[in-house]
Amino acid sequence: SDNLYANSFTKELGLSVSKEGSYKQGVFAIRQILDKNTHLDVKQLELSDGMGTRYNLITANQMVTLLTDLYNN
Repeated sequence: SDNLYANSFTKELGLSVSKEGSYKQGVFAIRQILDKNTHLDVKQLELSDGMGTRYNLITANQMVTLLTDLYNN
């Protein structure tokens, strides 16, 4: 499933940033990447893992900002 790939990718990001392949470190890496490359306020993001569970929350405005940044990049 896509969730399997998303979780694996999240853990791989964590491993590349902190040498620990966990959800916690993966989310930390995602936050760093988003903070560096987008206009999102990462303090307002609720992230817990790499897949689209109900524990990963982003507002509609944040989604528009993310999509606009991706389009312009």
